[in-house]
Amino acid sequence: MPQMTLTAEIKNLIKGANSVCFDFEQIPNPQSFETDKCNVTIRISTGKRGAVESDHRFPGFVGWIGTGFKDETITHPRHGEFPPHTEYLQEPHNYYKPTRGVVSFITASYDEHLQAVFRAIPVNSELTFRYRLDYGTNQYHTLAKLHGDIFYMTAQPPTPKHARKQPHAMTFKLEETVGPHNTSRFGCPGSHFY
Repeated sequence: MPQMTLTAEIKNLIKGANSVCFDFEQIPNPQSFETDKCNVTIRISTGKRGAVESDHRFPGFVGWIGTGFKDETITHPRHGEFPPHTEYLQEPHNYYKPTRGVVSFITASYDEHLQAVFRAIPVNSELTFRYRLDYGTNQYHTLAKLHGDIFYMTAQPPTPKHARKQPHAMTFKLEETVGPHNTSRFGCPGSHFY
């Protein structure tokens, strides 16, 4: 899969965008707990609200969807100084592994974090995306049957001519959601994250 880069057009469109969506689509590998590569399409909607909006699509970015968990938990007893703790059961029948999903920033032009991130990234940087299911889940979430999922973007700036080494990659946390499974969670049918 070819690596796609941030263009000046994408940066300019995001500045005045009504919404920015990141569509993940992958071919599942049910034998693997590790993440599988997938195609990410950036969709940017522009134009005045209420009027005809323009939809701009930029396919071909590389992404990964991590494996998370459904709602079955296990509680470990007290061990020495450590109190009892509850976690999601790490068994194949309790894995949650969607093959597609969407992350949406509905009022993108007013989202200061999203705007600041894209301003900080140089044009021609290679972009990759990761959706990490349960990466932000802690014991309090688990006890309440909630899931903390995080959306990351990594930008690898281009190497300037005559540079001795490549610039460091920058990783940004674009969004973190906490909610119950099978509702508005990334990859769940019927959610705006699907």
